[in-house]
Amino acid sequence: LLKKVITASGDSQTTVSTEKKPTLTINADEQEYNTKTNIMTAVGKTVIEYDNIKTFSDNALAKITTNSELEYMELKGNAKITQGTQNTLMADKFTYTTATQIAISKGHAYTDLTSENGDRIQVWSDYQQYDRNKNVLMASGNVRIHYKDYIAIGPKATVFPDKNTNKLNEVVFTGRAKITEQARSIEADKIVMYMNPKDFYA
Repeated sequence: LLKKVITASGDSQTTVSTEKKPTLTINADEQEYNTKTNIMTAVGKTVIEYDNIKTFSDNALAKITTNSELEYMELKGNAKITQGTQNTLMADKFTYTTATQIAISKGHAYTDLTSENGDRIQVWSDYQQYDRNKNVLMASGNVRIHYKDYIAIGPKATVFPDKNTNKLNEVVFTGRAKITEQARSIEADKIVMYMNPKDFYA
C-alpha cells in the first residue's frame, strides 16, 4: 500500500509544477505531504515562492489542488510576505486564499505599501486584510499609519487605490481618529487622507 503521508527532512525543497513550469516552491527544515488531503506542512525556516509572492515564516501549511495549483496557504510565527519590491506584510499569522486573492494578517500586523507617487505608506494594527485584486488594505484594532510627516491613529482604516492608476492614494479612517502633521492636528469620527496631492480633511 502506498503511504498517505510523505515526509522529508534536512533542508528540504518541494516544487509543484504545471505544464512543466514551476508554480510553487517550498523550502523548509522539514516537510510533510498528505496525499489524501493534498496538504503540505512545512516546519522550520520556511520559505514559499508563488507567483510574485515570496513568504518567510517559522511554519507553514499549503493546500494544493488536483491541478497542482495553490488553493490556500497559512503562515505562522515571524511571518512575512513580500510582493515584488512594492509591498511587504508582516504578522504573527497569515492566511492567503488564491481564489479570492485575499491575505489576512493577525497579531502585530504591519504593512509597508507603495503609494501613488512612489512614497511609502506604513500601517500597523491588530488585524489587516489585503485584497490583491482590488489593491485595497483594511486595518482594524489600534491602527497607526505613517506617511511622510503624517501620523494618523484610529480604530479602523481602509487604504484605497486611485481609480485611474490603481496605485494606493487614499486612506479613510472611521471611528474616532486623529491625524497629526507637525504642529497641525485634527480629531474626528471620519478622516480622509490623500497622498497625491498630499492633503487630509475631516
